[in-house]
Amino acid sequence: MTARLYEEDAYLTRCRARVVSVTDLGDFSAVQLDQTVFYALGGGQPGDRGVLRRSDGSELAVVDCRKNDTGGIHHVLAEQSMLPEPGEYLEAEIDWPRRHRHMRMHTCLHLLCALVDAPVTGGSLGEERGRLDFDLPEPSVNKIE
Repeated sequence: MTARLYEEDAYLTRCRARVVSVTDLGDFSAVQLDQTVFYALGGGQPGDRGVLRRSDGSELAVVDCRKNDTGGIHHVLAEQSMLPEPGEYLEAEIDWPRRHRHMRMHTCLHLLCALVDAPVTGGSLGEERGRLDFDLPEPSVNKIE
């Protein structure tokens, strides 16, 4: 299980964490930490990106974040030559400007929900745009005569 620090403080951008496991995902490897500030893909929102910084200052690029089936979070790495070892301590740091754009778009979508009197059936969120799908009884069309 990975402690999800972003659930307590959405503005936290980094933390010190211990490597729990390293997993081969085929083309990529993923690191599970004991705690993280990285939001994992879910609910129509993309996972965070950022870096895992080693004690020697070298960085491992995190290109995606996904939940795994054990309650942990996989920090998916770009191709790396030296993977961390279980037990190693790293500094996990998110790409804050990207996260902040996602947060602002998320808020906009909540405001849209307040304006449309219909249930939401789906949606997605990105840095530049978001989408919500509503279950409307009839299509809303403006006719110009």
